[in-house]
Parts: sequence; C-alpha cells; structure tokens
Amino acid sequence: MHRRTLLSGKGTEVVADDPSKYTLEFIDDDQVLVRVDCNRGKGTATIDGTSIDLQVALTRAACPPGSLSTEYTSTPEISTTQ
Repeated sequence: MHRRTLLSGKGTEVVADDPSKYTLEFIDDDQVLVRVDCNRGKGTATIDGTSIDLQVALTRAACPPGSLSTEYTSTPEISTTQ
C-alpha cells in the first residue's frame, strides 16, 4: 500500500499529519482503492512508464477541520512514499 504523504501543487508541498488517512491501494492489475481522510473511492489506474492516470469515483463528505481532503483531491501532481 502506498501512503500519500506529500503532494505538490501551486508550488507548495503539504505533509499529512496521519499518512494512513491518505492511501492508494492497488487491488488488481488496473483497480485501485483510495482513502482521502474521511472519503473513500474505487477506480482504475493506467500505468504508462513513470506516469499513473487515475480514474476514481470518490465520496465527497465534508471531513473535519484540519483535513487535507480538498488539497489532495484538487491537485494533479502527487508524490508518493512507502
């Protein structure tokens, strides 16, 4: 399981206080499960070289104050660490 601990967008980096709330799990060759704080999703991943294109249906619940849900779902550039 990959934990989304950093993201860059608009020239900034954001680090999640609890990386276990921001995960991307590959469950089959092209299927993924996503957790973005209080939201969950499932979709497909297409891998092309060093690029991954995600098509995910994600719940849009209002997470508690301090959540990075909006930042993580609105930026196209994401770095991952394990």
